[in-house]
Order: sequence, then structure tokens, then C-alpha cells
Amino acid sequence: MTAEFGEHGMTVNYISQGQIPLDNINADQVETFRNMIPLQRIGLSQDVKGTAVLLASDAAAWITGQEFRVDGG
Repeated sequence: MTAEFGEHGMTVNYISQGQIPLDNINADQVETFRNMIPLQRIGLSQDVKGTAVLLASDAAAWITGQEFRVDGG
């Protein structure tokens, strides 16, 4: 995709986010997920926001074909 879209001046990247809690997840599930994450906490939508803002900005004009893992490790 980077070659196909790159010739039109577009970049192709994606964010692979970690576990973000949903309303239908119970406390035991949250604890299970938390224990699997090196930073020892469940991610929040704000944790992903910075990467999304970067990729949408001119600062990322030379970044393409990348996966950004925002998952607490």
C-alpha cells in the first residue's frame, strides 16, 4: 500500500493499540489484562491519542509503512 499510495503523496501507517476497557468487561477481566501488561495498567483512549495526533500531523510526513504499537509494552 505504501508504494501504491506513496506515489500520490499519501502515507500509510497504523496504530495497534493495547487493551482499552469497554463497558462490558468485568473487574476480573480487567485484572487479568492488567497483569499481562508490563506497565501494569489498562490503557486509556488518551494513551493512543498522542500517536494518532502525530500521524495526522505534518511531523509524520516522512513516516510511512509503520505499525505503532501503543500497548503498554
